[in-house]
Amino acid sequence: PAREVGGDFYDFFMVDDKHLCFVIGDVSGKGIPASLFMAVSRALVRAVTNMTRTYANNGRLPEEVLTRVNQELCRENDVLMFVTLFYGILDTQTGEIVYSTAGHNPPFVLSPLRGVLPLQHLHASPLGVKSATQYRSHTITLRAYETLFLYTDGITEALDTEGQLFSEPRLQLFLQNCLHGTAEVLARDTLSEVKKFSGGAPASDDMTVLALKYLPQKNLAARIHNRLDDLQRLMAMLEEFGAMHAIAREDVLHVRLAVEEIITNTLKYGYRDEAEHDIAVEFRLHENVLTSRIEDDAEDFNPLEAHAPSRNGKAAGGYGLKLLRELMDEYHYLRQEGKNILTIKKCCRLVEKNSTAPMQVDTEQSNRIWK
Repeated sequence: PAREVGGDFYDFFMVDDKHLCFVIGDVSGKGIPASLFMAVSRALVRAVTNMTRTYANNGRLPEEVLTRVNQELCRENDVLMFVTLFYGILDTQTGEIVYSTAGHNPPFVLSPLRGVLPLQHLHASPLGVKSATQYRSHTITLRAYETLFLYTDGITEALDTEGQLFSEPRLQLFLQNCLHGTAEVLARDTLSEVKKFSGGAPASDDMTVLALKYLPQKNLAARIHNRLDDLQRLMAMLEEFGAMHAIAREDVLHVRLAVEEIITNTLKYGYRDEAEHDIAVEFRLHENVLTSRIEDDAEDFNPLEAHAPSRNGKAAGGYGLKLLRELMDEYHYLRQEGKNILTIKKCCRLVEKNSTAPMQVDTEQSNRIWK
């Protein structure tokens, strides 16, 4: 808070076994009046959610909750205060978010593959202004390892010592460098960045950040284009997948080396045209076996053959086969319906989560691989 008490708030709680409700809000005004209005707003959101969920399906729950909370806040609102609010329901099994908004700042979706994307459908008025306002629900689906980033205007309207705003474009530029990592680190680093920008200037408004990252069960599916920058983002997602499921870092490195070499070879030699092509990749962990499946529509090419034919008249490189034999436990190739489908498996060691032990790499083996 900018003062001893503030008007920003956030909340999250389970609606049922698989649906998570999350809310962020910003009350007009400052000090004790704003703090009291904030407490009432937060309590109403929880109470109305619990009452409404008995008859409204989750697809309409956000609009029902905001409409009823707005009506309650408009009653005898002698202080003429209002609250901007974002209300969402996350399906923890699918990543689908049904949301409704009441004049709040536009959130961003942070995607390792798609970058920073502003959320749409954010034009409804704040709660407590017009009792007849009808709110609408909208739907998005978070892909694996994507983050929904929400904030209050104390972030974008923070001032430096020369009176310059931190601003929404500056926030979006900062978020471009935060596509990986945990939600906790993202929230902490955002607040640190704003304070650094302010350079000691006193805060004029409360600052609140809420980050929600979608983590899949034990599989990660992604579709990339035939570009090296897409490949690098995919590799970052693989490393994050490995850390999330406590796979030994050395084993993750081995899988990365193999997958990176295979896809790089496809990018360099697999396509005769300059058109955009999709490469579908899936990582799946079952017990301690990490399976990687790579599917592309490049020229017919089996990297497992000892003397694989060249592509486009160029030598296709022998590193892929060497990496597979050195580092993987199983590998299979299939040509089906014009697609190359390569499946590789690695028996991995699972370690304690958040282990800080250094990664032990067999440098002699690595040197043999790359020579």
